[in-house]
Amino acid sequence: MLNFEESVGDITLLAGQSSQTLETQHRMLNHLRDDLMWARMLPLSEILNRFPRTLRDLSATHHKPVELKLTGTGVLVDKVVVEKLYDPLLHLLRNAFDHGIEQPDIRRQQGKREQGQIEIRAYHQGSQTVIEVKDDGQGINLERVRKQAISSGLLSVNQASVASSIQLLELIFEPGFSTATQVSELSGRGVGLDVVRSQLQAIKGTVTVTSEVGQGTTFTLRIPLTLTIAKLLVCSVGATSLAFPSDGLEEIVIPKAEQTKQSGGRLFLHWRDRLVPVYQLSALLDYACPLPFATPSEALMAVATPKDWASPLLLLRQGSYIMALEVDRLIRNPVME
Repeated sequence: MLNFEESVGDITLLAGQSSQTLETQHRMLNHLRDDLMWARMLPLSEILNRFPRTLRDLSATHHKPVELKLTGTGVLVDKVVVEKLYDPLLHLLRNAFDHGIEQPDIRRQQGKREQGQIEIRAYHQGSQTVIEVKDDGQGINLERVRKQAISSGLLSVNQASVASSIQLLELIFEPGFSTATQVSELSGRGVGLDVVRSQLQAIKGTVTVTSEVGQGTTFTLRIPLTLTIAKLLVCSVGATSLAFPSDGLEEIVIPKAEQTKQSGGRLFLHWRDRLVPVYQLSALLDYACPLPFATPSEALMAVATPKDWASPLLLLRQGSYIMALEVDRLIRNPVME
């Protein structure tokens, strides 16, 4: 009996030492990951500080006074990304100057300052770097976009008549799409915003646009904080563990009853003044053969939640489109934190 008790004590001691060793390794991995990530970073000033002179030259050449405001030049970005951001940002800057900012006499008639303003603002949001290019110009004429979409065959007359402002604004990123009445050297010689989107996609980024007629337009670029280290959110569906890159994760929601509604046999989530479609992740996983049952690893620990809570919803963003995926459980993976 004594030997048995000694063995149990030894096992308990060994388990405690193993847990401490794993925790120490976890901290070391976190420090190593952070050191590696920040060693690869450069400030956005490396490219943003080139733009004030560019805009001064444009203003002098085209007799259109426009000032540039830079915010967040010290924001750090993966050095692999920095130079690849220059061309899309330059395109958006020239586009804002050419198509966004009105001529001084028109601005004066509208009660605006004769001098237009373009702002480039950068900040970190979660595991993403966000860069906004905003002007206080005339905004995007959605009716002109609607007519151009019909004439170019992108939308039928019926589709165009019911298209939302978000759907119409997405069309300006289509290849060859333009509402400009004439092509100029300044506006990119006919090169459209599809090039900007493809350049962002090459560095795993996205670009979206919002606009208000008479008030201005904002292009929002979202890029991963780093391209070398991917943070993952681990969740489970049944006995299967799945991981999602956290870059595309907008929010995790535990919905209350009043936040969801059924419509046309579909479930929707009320989220930030919009209806987001909800999909069960288990229904989307169509495997050719059943997955073998495996005992969950002790390294993957489910996040404890009250029993009366609804299943977690992962809100994923693709451009301006947002969808919610329902999973069974969220998992705390100490290696990925």
